[in-house]
This record gives sequence, C-alpha cells and structure tokens, in this order.
Amino acid sequence: MNDPVPRNVLIVEDDQGCMELLGDVMRDLGLTTIVAGSVEGALRVVASQPLSLIILDVMLGDGDGFQVLRAVRAEARTARTPIAMCTAAIFELQANDDLSDDPLSVLVVKPFHINSFVQVVGTLLAP
Repeated sequence: MNDPVPRNVLIVEDDQGCMELLGDVMRDLGLTTIVAGSVEGALRVVASQPLSLIILDVMLGDGDGFQVLRAVRAEARTARTPIAMCTAAIFELQANDDLSDDPLSVLVVKPFHINSFVQVVGTLLAP
C-alpha cells in the first residue's frame, strides 16, 4: 500500500507558546508542520515547498500576515492554498484586510477553542 502524500502545514506565529500549541494540534491530526516566526521566514517556506494549509498570525514582528497572504495569492502555484488568519487584535484590522472576497481564507479570532479551530482546519483541508 502506498503511503499517503504528507499534508504540509505552515504555521507562521511569533509567539512560541502559540506556535507549539498549534504544532501539537496539527501533528495530532496527522499533518506535517513547518514553522516560521516572521513574514520573511514564511515567504521563504512558501517559495520552497508545497503546502496544504497556512496558519498565519496577523501581527508579526517584521510586518503582518496580510503581506504573506497577498504574496501567496499572487503566485499561480500557491494561489489556491487555504489560509487560516489568526489574530487577537480584531479591532486593529484595516478595511483592506477584509477576507470576504477570498473563499480560501478564514479569520480566526484568538483566543480560540481548540475544537473549533480543528473544525476550521478540517473545512479548509476538505477536498
């Protein structure tokens, strides 16, 4: 029997505790995790590896997750990659940060319940 193709999930988070928690949850779901703590690191991973999902913090030390989102959507190879944008700063989002026109992206407000987040991941990864 052939092994299934690994489903790579990029977690872009600059908070170590949150990154570890999300990594544990994704691995418990049988997903392979790749981590980045910055916009720059995320863009390097996006350019170098196929991804099934990106979990993307909005507020990062060297920019914001929307920079990564725009870069992902601009490339034909990655344009259809599902993205879960995560933020605790919901009131600081700008008008141009609206995800309503992007059916492959969802906004998840921190703190979130893990079971709810797992449902979001399942929906984004559904064929």
